[in-house]
Amino acid sequence: MRLVLRLMVPVRDARAGRAMARALEPDNRTAPPGVSVSAALREGALEVTIVVEDGPGGCLHAFDDLMRCLTAVDKSIRVLSE
Repeated sequence: MRLVLRLMVPVRDARAGRAMARALEPDNRTAPPGVSVSAALREGALEVTIVVEDGPGGCLHAFDDLMRCLTAVDKSIRVLSE
């Protein structure tokens, strides 16, 4: 079962959005077989798309990993912005 999950993450500004997208690149390039992740800045938000070929379990795992990464990146950007 193929699942597609699209997240729209509001960003403070384009610079923060680009930083978030770049921070996700290493994980996106090394995604496991059957999983693809892409991120792009669109209309004031970071659009992240996860495509999982092996069903809900793989989708949940990919989403959880993505949220951990986004949380860490967001915290880092906030600290560096202060």
